[in-house]
Amino acid sequence: MAEDPTPKIQVFRPTWEEFKDFAKYIQYIESQGAHKAGLAKIKIPVDMRCHYDN
Repeated sequence: MAEDPTPKIQVFRPTWEEFKDFAKYIQYIESQGAHKAGLAKIKIPVDMRCHYDN
């Protein structure tokens, strides 16, 4: 069976320090091949997430 040539969408989980310089982080994810799929998922760092009280 042949391999599927379709690139997979990658998921990235940067730390707050990595996320601060977003342009540099974009260069990093491109170096990991994220641009091949034309889309990447970047999950924001845990310390940036809003917490809501119910």
